[in-house]
Amino acid sequence: MTEWVQKNFGNCSLLIKDTFTPSEKESIPYIGLEHIEQNSLQLNGIGNSSDVISNKFRFIQGDILFGKLRPYFRKVVCPEFDGICSTDIFVVRAKPGTDQKFLYYWMASQEFIDLADLSSTGSRMPRADWDFLCNIEKEIPPLREQEKISKILTDLDKTIQNLQKQNEILEKIIQSIFKSWFVDFDGQTEFVDSELGEIPKGWKVKQFEKVIELLYGKSLTENKRIKGNIPVFGSSGIIGYHNESLVQGPGIIVGRKGNVGSVFWSHSDFYPIDTVYYVKSGLPLEFVFYLLKTLNFINSDSSVPGLSREQVYSLSILVPDNDVLKQFSNMMNVFYICKRLIGNKIEILTKIRDSLLPKLMSGEIKVSID
Repeated sequence: MTEWVQKNFGNCSLLIKDTFTPSEKESIPYIGLEHIEQNSLQLNGIGNSSDVISNKFRFIQGDILFGKLRPYFRKVVCPEFDGICSTDIFVVRAKPGTDQKFLYYWMASQEFIDLADLSSTGSRMPRADWDFLCNIEKEIPPLREQEKISKILTDLDKTIQNLQKQNEILEKIIQSIFKSWFVDFDGQTEFVDSELGEIPKGWKVKQFEKVIELLYGKSLTENKRIKGNIPVFGSSGIIGYHNESLVQGPGIIVGRKGNVGSVFWSHSDFYPIDTVYYVKSGLPLEFVFYLLKTLNFINSDSSVPGLSREQVYSLSILVPDNDVLKQFSNMMNVFYICKRLIGNKIEILTKIRDSLLPKLMSGEIKVSID
């Protein structure tokens, strides 16, 4: 049995402050807090240095990026490319004798997140204190055992990412089918004139509010949520979970404040908060979901981004005939079943990873060294 040794976080890690200035003529990837998903340990997008107007930090492939601004401590990733990031992100590398991925999972553990929260200072935008974090003590194994632990967790993450890519491919196929049928009118042979131009014969142009209703979500602050498995939707997507639903699924959520015009799908019952609308319609919701993604929503408020329901209701939309809608809905049901099955696997593997992470990092579960 290998011996674990008590070490300070500061003895295992190095804080990198390699500054990038916007005047530098480079076009490189940029990561802000908004590009890091809150709990998945993954990126949900990448920006570009051409959009940067203030100094940032450089990072290299494999560096650990940890959101130091509360409540974003759970935003931690390990990019597989070089780039720059927000100065609200710690850029961290392992010192000799510490495995980089082991250090990454240490920083992704709930124990570390809680201590980062405890260390945060500042009344308006509290930030984690690096000196405080450096004094965190933890028993860690020898390097070879660290590498074994990090490989187990990394393999799980890679499997999760591969499954997510499968769902992304399915989503692209669906979007391609929607465009082919309802934008390019592939397969249609007879057309008539309309206010939207030539459209297939038998299809109708209707005012949005005649066929689709946008209903207001309801306020549900974080401190009022009770632990459960009902997803709570804000304008950026799922922001938490609750024990009761407001809307029966499946359903569609549309961003009203903040991330204006964002569109999300929920297979299950859900709770939309007051920054979003949820959709009610006699049309197949699968069709409505992809239709909403094609519409040009306008921000109606210059100070706080907002989506005017009246503005949306005034839009004219194209409604296909019932046979085409039924065919599309039936096809989407098959795709959605596939996506749900993959999503269930992702959920199970994520729970396994999150359960294993603290046990492996604490030595509660031992790994053998060949």
